[in-house]
Amino acid sequence: LVELLRDGSAEAKRQAARALGKLTCANGANHGANRVRIAEAGGIPPLVELLRDGSQIAKYQAAHALRHLALNNAANAVAIAVTVGGLEALVELARGGRVTVNNRSVVRNAGVAAKRKAALVVAALLRDCVPDELRSRADVQDVIRGVIGAYL
Repeated sequence: LVELLRDGSAEAKRQAARALGKLTCANGANHGANRVRIAEAGGIPPLVELLRDGSQIAKYQAAHALRHLALNNAANAVAIAVTVGGLEALVELARGGRVTVNNRSVVRNAGVAAKRKAALVVAALLRDCVPDELRSRADVQDVIRGVIGAYL
């Protein structure tokens, strides 16, 4: 299914997104394990691409699959945020527990674990942007703490 998302026709991509959404649905018997398997197979980037560039119905199917991939799965929520827009989407996830693409909610109401993981990734990225000689300065630490503090 992930291969179809990458290389299939427009209709095949839509159907693959629909099937992946059903495999990750909260009512499914193996939904938690399927969320992990789909992410490990590389399913998140092509779903995000379909959400950006697909037909309206394909966008709906991709958003549905992504929402379920992120449900109760902090690692997938962070992976979606990174794929969607990097630092900006990670900050959005850390602050509000959500990620949007083209005004469409992909991750919403993420739990504390996802917010915390996103905040830690943001902190690591911010820290890497600060020169070594400035890292010990209180104002730099205050900026980083201000972005992530509520989630640590």
